[in-house]
Amino acid sequence: MTTAEEARQQVAELEEQLGFTLREWPVAHLDQWTAHLRDLAGQLDVDLTDPQQAHAAFTGAYMLFAVMLAGGPMMYGIAKISLLLARGETPKLAQLFDGFGEFSRTLLTYLLRTVFILLWSLVPVYWAVNASLQTGAQITSKPAHYLPPTPTIKNYISLLSGSGELPDAVRRSSLNIFIECGVATIVTVVLSTLAAYAFARMTFRGRNVLFYGVLATMAFPAYTTLIPLYQILTNFGLVNTYTGIILVYVSGFLPLATWILYNYMSSLPVAIEEAGQVDGASRMQVLWHVVIPLARPGIISTAIITFLFAWGQFLFPLVLSSDLSTQPLTVVIAALQGRHVVPFTLLSAAGVLAMAVPAVIAVTLNKYIVSGLLTGSVK
Repeated sequence: MTTAEEARQQVAELEEQLGFTLREWPVAHLDQWTAHLRDLAGQLDVDLTDPQQAHAAFTGAYMLFAVMLAGGPMMYGIAKISLLLARGETPKLAQLFDGFGEFSRTLLTYLLRTVFILLWSLVPVYWAVNASLQTGAQITSKPAHYLPPTPTIKNYISLLSGSGELPDAVRRSSLNIFIECGVATIVTVVLSTLAAYAFARMTFRGRNVLFYGVLATMAFPAYTTLIPLYQILTNFGLVNTYTGIILVYVSGFLPLATWILYNYMSSLPVAIEEAGQVDGASRMQVLWHVVIPLARPGIISTAIITFLFAWGQFLFPLVLSSDLSTQPLTVVIAALQGRHVVPFTLLSAAGVLAMAVPAVIAVTLNKYIVSGLLTGSVK
């Protein structure tokens, strides 16, 4: 009797003993499956006559056999874990990953790194939210409260509808940042759409030189242009104005936006535009009625990325805006840290408000952001 026939006979006997039907095993790989199953059962001393242990053992064997076709080493360890659990044992970490080999160690390394990065990134956010939901007495009490004893939104109400220097500053700076980011995003998307279409579809002298010259500006650190930009804006009287800050934002974000939309428009079929021109449409009509509707996902992702980049700016508006008339929320919150009279709970609430907008955008429109970044990463 061959190994495959022995395996079929064992399966038939177990089906009769246990009262449940196992799936029909393919003839291919039965020898390999049986050898691994026997090896696992022998190493772990599993009693296959016990219904629960046998069911768990075959559940692990199912997973093991399913991945053998792809040669994956991970399911060997999973089958081993299932057999350990079938014995009612809680395996140690070393035993748990014993069957994975080099793959398991690599997986564990990446898992630990991911956990560390998440903790490094999310713990400050959590603490800000935690502090914003407490009162002044609770936040200064010892030991510290890792959860708000009596959660309250009074700090947010005070910032959004209260009276005083701090609420007025937060509301004014919130309006400033929305105006600056919104207008900069609109101008950047309009100009980058026109530029990307021209570079992708039109042929003119010096096109490649101009295009790669625009892209080359992304290689320079942005802050190297801070002092020259400040001098230029001073000469034109644009320091501490919406116009000056918006122009700086647009000049910084335009190359990246052009690059993203250029790649997106280059991937669109030219035949559709040619059909429109044959019907008598002008170049601008083709762009407005044909290209822009097709490129809408790329335009949306470009707008989102531009808005998020503008929202996160700090050093440029810090230098280019000197008072509350144009300072965005990010600059005002940083300035509040030097005032000892500002309660930490209110400061935390202001920080949460500043994080809330980009966080909501990133979570709800994540697919557009990823699409834009991937589109702009290849030519």
